[in-house]
Amino acid sequence: MDMVYSNVAGLGCWSVNSPSGFVASVEPQSSYVLLHWMRSGRIDYHTGPCRTVFSAGSVFTWSSAELHRVEHASDLDIVVTTIRQDDLARFVQVLTGSEHKGRVEFFAVPPDSPNERGLRFVMATLAGAILDDTPLAYAPLAIASLKDMTLGAMIELCPNNIRMPGFVKPSEPVAVARARDFMRANMSRPIRVADIARASGIPLRTLQIAFRRATGESLVEHLRMLRLERARFDLTDPAWSPRVSEVAYRWGFSNLSDFSRRYQQAFGERPRDSLRRKWHA
Repeated sequence: MDMVYSNVAGLGCWSVNSPSGFVASVEPQSSYVLLHWMRSGRIDYHTGPCRTVFSAGSVFTWSSAELHRVEHASDLDIVVTTIRQDDLARFVQVLTGSEHKGRVEFFAVPPDSPNERGLRFVMATLAGAILDDTPLAYAPLAIASLKDMTLGAMIELCPNNIRMPGFVKPSEPVAVARARDFMRANMSRPIRVADIARASGIPLRTLQIAFRRATGESLVEHLRMLRLERARFDLTDPAWSPRVSEVAYRWGFSNLSDFSRRYQQAFGERPRDSLRRKWHA
């Protein structure tokens, strides 16, 4: 059996190739979610009396709180990425503005679906960047973006308990929801309010009125807050030690004094205080 493993910025990624089958017992994975991409072969997971079979082409998650037995068929070729539950929880809080109590649970990805194809692309990108030891693996900002892409793809493409009733936000006008989605998807780009209105499908002035009525914020204020929350996520990420200037520029703040002032207004501490707190945690 051949195995290649690497860990960059808290993303553990490994490739396993085995010409012959084998059986293994796997410890509980309560602190991590494992994202698998079966390039060839077959895997049987046994947890108690339950058995789940995954074949070539499958993308699936696994985070069992129980000891489970794994049977690998011959000609196995699989890529696996480990995602920390605390990274997922912090990412979800940034996206939704609500703290998710308990573990983030994922369910089966529909086979041969656009979601599965999207996840295969993410896994191929990860494997190419991290396992092949490309220059990308040594570029902190690029790896941070790759980590965000992986977390975002899991939340968006894998069915999960985050979208269950009791956690999602109350319903709001469709145009406002479209504007929110557009800002979340493009917050790292230099977008204008005209771009947001175009994505919402209604005139800018109408959107501004509807958005403030629904959220209590202007479009600019909401977009700025999204970027500040992403900056805080980066500054408190235990797997990355960026400079404050790197994070500020990454999220569109060209004036460091203005970034520090707005960050302190939003979170009650300066950006460098967030870094120091992480280092001394």
